Formats: sequence, structure tokens, C-alpha cells
Amino acid sequence: MDEWTPASLVVSSLGVIVTLLMGIIWWFLRRTITENDRAHRAMVNDITDLKADTAVVKTDMAVVKTDMAMVKTDITGLKADMTVVKADITGLKADMAVVKANMAAILTLVEQRRPEATRQ
Repeated sequence: MDEWTPASLVVSSLGVIVTLLMGIIWWFLRRTITENDRAHRAMVNDITDLKADTAVVKTDMAVVKTDMAMVKTDITGLKADMTVVKADITGLKADMAVVKANMAAILTLVEQRRPEATRQ
């Protein structure tokens, strides 16, 4: 078959068109796959970074929990200290009452022993 017939030209043209279309589809799919691969790598990197950040946050939370336990202990100690201080203040008030009573007694004795002429 050395001659080109209209049917053979159509078939050849269709073959060329199909080949071009397949080439375009192949190029598009390859480009899409490459873009998806890049996006997937970026997502994997983001997930890795997120895991690392999560580990840091977990460590920080453990430190915060430890610090909070220390603060609670300190608050408990301060409450106990405040109770002691309140008791000391109560004791000082009682001591001051005794001192006032003793001062009054001393003044009374001094007044009684002073000569009559110097009393006012």
C-alpha cells in the first residue's frame, strides 16, 4: 500500500492527535504528581516540626507542673508561717497587757511612796 487514501490519512491524523493528547495528559499528570510530591514532603516536614514543637510543649508543661507543685508547697508553708505570726501577735498583745498592768502597778507604788507635798 504505497498510496495514501483518505481513510489512511484520517487514521494517521487520528494517531498523531491521540499521541499528542496522550503526551499532554502525560505531561499534566507528571506535573501534578510532582506538585503533589512536593506538597507531601512539605506536609511531612510540617508534621515533623509539629511533633518536635509538641515535645517541647510537653516538656514545658512538665516544668510548669513541677513549678506549680513547688508554689503550692510554698503557699502551704506561708500559711503555716502566718499562723505562727498570728499566734506571736496574740502573745505580744497579752505581753503588752501584762506590761501595762505592771506599769500601772509601778506608778501606783511610786505615787504611794512619794511624799504628800509632791503629789499633785
